[in-house]
Amino acid sequence: MKYCNYCKQPVKGRIDKKFCDDGCRSSFHHQFKSEALKHIKRTNYFLRKNRRIIAHLFEQNQLKISLTELLAEGFDMSYHTRLLEPKPGQKHYECYDYSFFIIENNQVQLHKIC
Repeated sequence: MKYCNYCKQPVKGRIDKKFCDDGCRSSFHHQFKSEALKHIKRTNYFLRKNRRIIAHLFEQNQLKISLTELLAEGFDMSYHTRLLEPKPGQKHYECYDYSFFIIENNQVQLHKIC
């Protein structure tokens, strides 16, 4: 006797059938895909959050902010869409259509990318 790959109930019908009904088949594949894409969803969440924070500051015309304040807003420096190093030791980060870099005294300069 074969058992459903999702709910483990006995399967009736064709010999090569893997699921007892369409609901179990759908749930099994949804669960598989959601686990496989979990890290992508998490990364996109942090990227969107960082962009929202920068966009809000930019709209408030706050183009310089201390790194401490930026981190207190919930910003995570490890999530960005691109990292440029125009000069050795100088890093420019991009997060979608905004860029930011650290200047003197741990201040962060924000820019909008055209």
